[in-house]
Amino acid sequence: MAKNGVRATDIKKALSQYHSDSYKSTIFFEVKTGPTYFNSDLLIMDGLAIKKSWKNPKLTGYEIKVSRSDFLRDEKWRGYLDYCHKFYFVCPKGLISRDEIEALDENVGLMYYHKDYNNCRLHTMKAPVYRNIGFPPKELLYYILLSKVDRDKDPFYDSQADYFRELVERKENNKSLGFAVRGKIGDVIVEQEKENNELQRKLERYEGKEEILSNVVSYLSKKGIVSRWDNNLRDDWEDKLDEVLGSNLASHEKRKIKDAINSVERLKNIISQEAK
Repeated sequence: MAKNGVRATDIKKALSQYHSDSYKSTIFFEVKTGPTYFNSDLLIMDGLAIKKSWKNPKLTGYEIKVSRSDFLRDEKWRGYLDYCHKFYFVCPKGLISRDEIEALDENVGLMYYHKDYNNCRLHTMKAPVYRNIGFPPKELLYYILLSKVDRDKDPFYDSQADYFRELVERKENNKSLGFAVRGKIGDVIVEQEKENNELQRKLERYEGKEEILSNVVSYLSKKGIVSRWDNNLRDDWEDKLDEVLGSNLASHEKRKIKDAINSVERLKNIISQEAK
């Protein structure tokens, strides 16, 4: 089982980015060491990076592990050492310890994969020792060349089955995300409809009273209660209104007039919102 949901494909993509950021190396995946058929000694490395240098060639091999059981029972990796100058185990953070690697072979390196790492999500826990194996075998290079011309094969997947399996899983995840987004959008639409209906009811209440609004605003403007520039009430409009109406006016009559002014203000706000 993959640790923390990390797949071998995730690590391959990280390694690809890691080497694409370096203009002096190129990485290949699922690299065969010879012919597929009638070859009992055939090995397939998860990844092999080649430094772009004729004078000082350097091949770095990678063995990807995403489960403890796969790591503990694997013995094939020792055969990879004959085909690369450096060799790494690459795994999700914490799956394999540095002590375990040193107990296996002090020349072997260890690299962790984790989504929080900045360097392409990869971090070297133990650097491998460079071993001088000379120039790589011609059979290895030949099959790397063949893999480059195999256009139908996705470089990050071991088989088409793995590719389609992840494709289906990705679509299922996207489907769940789509349901969540649609649900949220539906909630927003319902809430917006409620607000629009409330605004419509308020507008209907004041419908046909635009002329009254214009006359009231014009009168208040003449009396200095409403600004002549933007038709907004002055901060001291209540005191100003008391002066205009006179102190002898009954308090309940003043209140009615003030309520009318407030209604005018509400109507102005509703009309301005509707205009938007």
